[in-house]
Amino acid sequence: MRIQTGNVKPQPGEIWEIRRVPQVPIDLDITDYEVLYSDVARSFIQGYSSPRYVIIITELDDCQIVTVMLLSAEINYSSHVNILISRELSGLEQDFLAETWLVAEMFVCNLLTAVGQRLSLELYHYLMDVSENNQELSSTYKSAFCQQELDFTDIFHIPMNIYHHDQKYRDRIHFTEDLLTDIVTLQQELGAKKQSRIMLTNWLENIFESDWQNFIQRPQLAIAVRGGNNQDSSCSDSGEITTIIQQMSVEREEYQLRKLAKRLGEVAAGSTNNGDAIQALIELLQTTQDDETLWTGVESLWQIDPGNVAVGVRRVKLIDWGMHIAGEGVALAVALVPKLGRKFGVLLQVYPLGREIYLPPDLQLSLLDESGEMLRVVTARLADVYIQLKFSGEAGERFSVRISLGGAEIIEDFMI
Repeated sequence: MRIQTGNVKPQPGEIWEIRRVPQVPIDLDITDYEVLYSDVARSFIQGYSSPRYVIIITELDDCQIVTVMLLSAEINYSSHVNILISRELSGLEQDFLAETWLVAEMFVCNLLTAVGQRLSLELYHYLMDVSENNQELSSTYKSAFCQQELDFTDIFHIPMNIYHHDQKYRDRIHFTEDLLTDIVTLQQELGAKKQSRIMLTNWLENIFESDWQNFIQRPQLAIAVRGGNNQDSSCSDSGEITTIIQQMSVEREEYQLRKLAKRLGEVAAGSTNNGDAIQALIELLQTTQDDETLWTGVESLWQIDPGNVAVGVRRVKLIDWGMHIAGEGVALAVALVPKLGRKFGVLLQVYPLGREIYLPPDLQLSLLDESGEMLRVVTARLADVYIQLKFSGEAGERFSVRISLGGAEIIEDFMI
């Protein structure tokens, strides 16, 4: 699954996807790409080959350069120098080879985004030890696969060669330090913008910003878009739990499935024998593609087993926009639940704090895309106890949340 790390600077042991079109300190036209880059590199630039990834080896230096180790999805070439990194270790969707013999420098601006999970310190040190023992291998290991990978590293080397005034290109490329400075400055500005975003997948690893806390007052995450009261929490015996689970296993209608999942949460929450109910709800969360069903299952599982990892993570932040409503504030709650593939379910909810029961009328919760364009909005009515929005997205996607009332508003930026 794709994620952006909480720290803008790539850290050793992280896995990053490579940007398709390399950023260089000059403008290149089509002819330049044909002359400078190998066929393998051009195929990648033009989008004809699969995404490529690297492991970060060293921290970013003052020149915006980082050292990386290339990864390959062609796992048939596993050897004592091409170390297999399983999907369980990387958090990616497939196994990869870490090419310990192929370590190179590259501009950080040619890294697109962090993916998967950071390698363990033990695995990182192991790769470094193997790499150190094979420093000369890149010039002597001449298999077809090796040559293909060496050709691909034009993605790294061409921008670096230009930067270092390589004589091979000096006659045809008029490099200036001003252009390089512009690129570095732009990258730093983009980095500062990224740093202000809340990286939601970090929450799954218990990495939280200080102003995002556990629920002090947990709202009822009902499935309707608007709040409501439902106090039906009657208990039943294990026979009813078994019956509900059996019905869920054959039910294909989403509306009926949601009713069963909701009822299962109510029944099992009052039972001491709820292990089967927990497992049934976990399976529902892992298989459903319907957002309404997903959040119904999440709420039911929360009632039975709130610490279960399958319910994802929920954090809340007090909204401080320099004003209070009837003497009380409001809070923004964000929930993140892993789904199939690289997708996540996201729930945004605004609810009142303190003595207030209802939100102020006309308070708005808006979902914005990365450019600030509004995607969806919900407005509080006279007696809403909360308002919420639900959506799905892939790791790495950026969005913003705006909460507004009258002339006051606050915007929070996120990345899945």
